[in-house]
Amino acid sequence: PQSRERIAVNISADMAGLAPDFLNKRRQDVDKLRRALEEEKLDSVRVIGKSMKGTGAIYGFGQIAELGKSLEQAALDEATDTIQHLILELEEFLERVELVID
Repeated sequence: PQSRERIAVNISADMAGLAPDFLNKRRQDVDKLRRALEEEKLDSVRVIGKSMKGTGAIYGFGQIAELGKSLEQAALDEATDTIQHLILELEEFLERVELVID
């Protein structure tokens, strides 16, 4: 089995207590995004993406913010293949992320 490199994300000490819950919510978003895509509810994908864009930035997860921004745009463009790819990217990020407390 191929071992994948961890993705270190530096977060401030005051965010350290909140980050695990934040990441768990993003894991739930993966399921919600898949379901929305299957049901062709692109507006739901857009809303989840927009939320990820805002909260990712607040919590110090730039990659999540960028994925959210891309999901929001892909939903507006009705680019379902792109959405599928972005969901996989989000899932991979969540599997590999490692918190580093500043």
